[in-house]
Amino acid sequence: MPAMPRPTPSLASSIAALSHAASAGCPAWVTPDAWQALAVAVALLTRDAHALLARGSLVAAAAELHVGLDTLHRWRRGGWLSGGHA
Repeated sequence: MPAMPRPTPSLASSIAALSHAASAGCPAWVTPDAWQALAVAVALLTRDAHALLARGSLVAAAAELHVGLDTLHRWRRGGWLSGGHA
C-alpha cells in the first residue's frame, strides 16, 4: 500500500513550526530585527487563532485553519495554541 501524501502546509501549521523553532532561541545567522519580527508575527497570529477558537466550534476552527481536528487538539494540549511552546 503506497504511503499517504503529507498534506500541504497551511499558515497555521507553518506558525506551529515557527513557534516550536523559536522556542530554541535566536540562531546566530538571524539578525535581531528579523528575530523580533518573527516573534511579533507568531504572537499576532497566535492571538488571531485563539480568537477563531473562541468564536465557534473546534470543527469549524480546524477547517478554517486547514488542519485536521486531531492536529488542532494536539496544538491545544501541548503545542503553539496551548500557551506553551512545545
